[in-house]
Amino acid sequence: MSRKLFAHQDHLERDDLFRYAEMLGLDPDRFAEDFASPKVLRHIQDDRLDAELMDLGSTPTFFLNGYRHIGPYDSASLIRAVQAPPPVKKQG
Repeated sequence: MSRKLFAHQDHLERDDLFRYAEMLGLDPDRFAEDFASPKVLRHIQDDRLDAELMDLGSTPTFFLNGYRHIGPYDSASLIRAVQAPPPVKKQG
């Protein structure tokens, strides 16, 4: 489902989600039940709040060695960032 959602980011209305679930062969009754579940809604709201608090407005966002990676996402840049020593934390 995640691949379908990323591939169709401009089409994420309720009807779209149910159509994707059907296309993927998901159990429609279970999907509808989960979609309406307060527990699932709370989980989604928690994830959304976490993303807002971390200023995550785009995908992908990388965290390396506990720090958000700012810069290019090509493999060479990411490898250099992983191999680099972590930044020094400010005291105070």
